[in-house]
Amino acid sequence: MKVTLVSSGWPPSFGGADTHPYRLLDTLRKSNVDVEAIVSGREDLNKWNGDYKDKVTRINLKTDFSDHDEDERNEWLQLVKTKLCETQSKVVILFNQFIRASKKWIQELQALGIKVLTIMWDIDYELNMIVEGVKEVKHSAWPWNKPYNPDHTFSENLHKIDKIYLSDKYTNGDFPFIRFSHSDIADGVIHITQHNLDTYNYITDSNPHAIVVHPFLNFTEWLKKPDSPNVKEKLKIGVVNCNLHKGQTIIRKCIMNYPDSFFHVLLGGWGDGKWMFKMMERFYNYEGVNSKKIEYVEDMKEFYDGIDVLLFPTFSEGYGQVVIEAACRGVPTLTKDYPALHESGGTGAFYVGKKDYLKEDIWMQKINTIQEEYLDSQNKAYKWSLDAQQRQEKELNNLINFLVDISSSS
Repeated sequence: MKVTLVSSGWPPSFGGADTHPYRLLDTLRKSNVDVEAIVSGREDLNKWNGDYKDKVTRINLKTDFSDHDEDERNEWLQLVKTKLCETQSKVVILFNQFIRASKKWIQELQALGIKVLTIMWDIDYELNMIVEGVKEVKHSAWPWNKPYNPDHTFSENLHKIDKIYLSDKYTNGDFPFIRFSHSDIADGVIHITQHNLDTYNYITDSNPHAIVVHPFLNFTEWLKKPDSPNVKEKLKIGVVNCNLHKGQTIIRKCIMNYPDSFFHVLLGGWGDGKWMFKMMERFYNYEGVNSKKIEYVEDMKEFYDGIDVLLFPTFSEGYGQVVIEAACRGVPTLTKDYPALHESGGTGAFYVGKKDYLKEDIWMQKINTIQEEYLDSQNKAYKWSLDAQQRQEKELNNLINFLVDISSSS
């Protein structure tokens, strides 16, 4: 069974969509699965393939994948198809959220006898805004369906929305992340959270061969048992990726309005962190006395080891790999009460509800709660990482069996 991952994301970029395919390759190869990867690259970027130099093929692009035009996209996909034929791949795992290969391209692979599985990574941001009551929607006319209620769960609010309305938006292309999973023609779909699968099933029919596999992590490498004192006078608050939909407004308010707290801010590869600080300095006379700006770290474990708590006020998330990474180092995370984040943070994270999401005072009060019993908070996070490790072992076995079944199906 020859498996090939096809992804636009890959290290040295270290966002979730970049580390996920590499960690999937790493975990499967260590489980004796014959798997390689074809990824997009840039000639001006360092070629980092980890331990798998001979197992990764980079097909370069002139620009970032998200920027290039349709002709270049199609040219790139044809080169990928040629490479797949050369390597005699039997199963392709396609990270299609950003590649956005057409149904026609997938069917061309299937005509060659290649099974195509797509990865369902994220729920579209627009859909999250609809369900969370930010964007006005048409609700069902049935009397038992009522408008958005902040006290209700994501699932409860989703099921109040007219299913036909959501299906029409999906059909019209308004939810591209969901649409490009091509569930109706793929040989199978891998969802990275149960939340993704449940949401997908409400909007449209799911693929009969669907499986939930949370993003993998090398727990042996990441786990580090905490040993801090139970009470800390002052917590070092870590922040990663300050872009707008990951809670930049809340981060900014926490930093400016709580000068006695100290923040370690990893600026992130998109440049949003730099712009946030420039705005704070220009419009709010912020002098930077309670923050440390970090441009880049070679190893994220070093970042987590230098903080006491992770502040992660993202509006929505496909999974939230930083949450489980932090937990492995005994660092508790404070994040939003959102279904996918419960799958990465479990019982080891702390959550702020929807009604309080924009209130920086509530976020900082929760930080104080973590601080008051810090060792207990650390142990809670670390214990969850051990539970997640056991979950991964089961899901890895399920995935391997799934790949075998798909590859041998007629």
